[in-house]
Amino acid sequence: MLHTRLAALFKGLDEASVSWCLLRIPSVPASPRGDIDLLIDRSHVSSVRHVLLSQGFIPVPGWTELPDMLWVDFDELSGRFLVLEITDEIVFGPGGRLRTNERAGCLARRRHDGALWRLDDDDGYWALLLHCLLDKGFVPDHYKQRLQSMAVVARIDGPFGQILASLDAHMPAKLRDAALIGGWSQLQTFAPALSQKWTAQLRTTERLRPFLVRAWRLVRAPLLVRRRRGVSVALLGLNGAGKSTLVKRIEEAFPFPVTKIYMGLWKSGNVRSSEDSIMAPLMRPFRAWRSYLAGLCAQFLGHLVIFDRYVYDARLSPEPPLLKLKRAYMSVLARSVPPPDLVLLLDLPGVVATQRKDERTQAQNEAERLEYLSLAAQIPRIRVIDATLEPGAICASALSLVWDCYRRRWLPTKAGATKDHQVQEVSR
Repeated sequence: MLHTRLAALFKGLDEASVSWCLLRIPSVPASPRGDIDLLIDRSHVSSVRHVLLSQGFIPVPGWTELPDMLWVDFDELSGRFLVLEITDEIVFGPGGRLRTNERAGCLARRRHDGALWRLDDDDGYWALLLHCLLDKGFVPDHYKQRLQSMAVVARIDGPFGQILASLDAHMPAKLRDAALIGGWSQLQTFAPALSQKWTAQLRTTERLRPFLVRAWRLVRAPLLVRRRRGVSVALLGLNGAGKSTLVKRIEEAFPFPVTKIYMGLWKSGNVRSSEDSIMAPLMRPFRAWRSYLAGLCAQFLGHLVIFDRYVYDARLSPEPPLLKLKRAYMSVLARSVPPPDLVLLLDLPGVVATQRKDERTQAQNEAERLEYLSLAAQIPRIRVIDATLEPGAICASALSLVWDCYRRRWLPTKAGATKDHQVQEVSR
């Protein structure tokens, strides 16, 4: 069973007569994790881009050209990001310095398997094994059973076997036999020698490739800051609404770095907490700016920044005494830092919040909830999510809204237009 979005994409590639195949079949094709590696013919790259755009995928700035293209989309139904790493080379090791000339051969020998094209059994075994040994240095658990079963048909005199035999005549047989008997620790000991022997045959320019690639990425990084800059998101809601749970799920699901920053203005997250220091009210704007600037730095590094609470909490009604003074102070504090790119309000009935965290009365929670909801009419960037939903559904809704921000930033064209999110309430 293949993920429906991938099935549609692969069908589109076939209909566009693109020569392609998967370099590695995902361990769980219906719910893939990590990158999905595609090998294509360089002459078909324009058709590939057209199909990807038509299927809703967007290119990651800085990774838009062969040999390394990265296209991403979020599927809200499954709650998963689909990350496509597309290349026209079969290379291994740091910076792809251990190169082969087997792209054309692999595409010519590929096999049709249901909705997808995959490598020939022999090519697939060696490509997967070399990926494990040279890229990772070991064989991950989720590849062991597959490699052991594929080793039965692997050839030591095939195209990849001949490449390895040119390094060491006995290497192909050693690697195949170790996989046949499940000798994973033995295979791991072969990895350094294999890398060293292959590297020893490289020309100087090929040995320098990883350093040149890294240098080029450093040089172009400033040029990508504007579009690669990460998105900032503020999470608001009652205590018990599930903000921490949502942050954790986003960190697990998002394919790029995530930075979490707490911007609570009061230790307990509400305006009724007492402060030990008389200087605390004066320091709050500076604390808010410190948090904001930390988030801005992370954004420039391309991170998704999640602010747990924001200065908008200062818009909630203060309690006596000194109401006029507090309102003036809160008004300034609520506007003390620039707005984030997106504000997510986790809406939870007061009775449910009290059941989850028995810190305040139901009436207090419900009153605060209504104040939060009133903010949705005042702050254009706020989107309301029903926090009584199952955590996976909440996360999917949140990530869909976050991804729309990235889509507008990374693909600022008509192709980047997405569904309208004017309806702020995510229905149950």
